Amino acid sequence: MNETIKTKWVAALRSSEFKQGKNTLKMGDEYCCLGVLCELYRREVGGAEWELSQSCETGTVDTFLGKWDKPAEPVRTWAEMLEANPEIPAFQTSLTELNDTGKTFSEIADIIEKYL
Repeated sequence: MNETIKTKWVAALRSSEFKQGKNTLKMGDEYCCLGVLCELYRREVGGAEWELSQSCETGTVDTFLGKWDKPAEPVRTWAEMLEANPEIPAFQTSLTELNDTGKTFSEIADIIEKYL
C-alpha cells in the first residue's frame, strides 16, 4: 500500500470527521473504513460524487469507485492496494468484517498501520 495514502487514511479514521457505519461504503453520513478511503480518493483526485445507491462514481463503468463494501480499481490503483477488501491474516478476516463486527475506526487504523 502507498505509505502516504495509508498515513492519510489512518489519520482520517482517527479523526472525528467520519461517522462509522456498516455493510456499505457509505450510507447517508456514515462510512465503513473502506468508504473513508473512497472519500479521500474523491477529494484528492476529484471528478467523482457519491450516488444515491451509496456507490461513488464519475459516470462510467471504467471509472466506478466502489460498490457496497469494496472500492473499485481506480481507488485500489491510487492507493496501491493488492485487494479490494484486504484480508488481515492475524485476525483471519477482512477489513470490512472487522468494521462490521464492532472494531472502531481507531482500532482499524491501528490494524491498517501494522498489517497493510
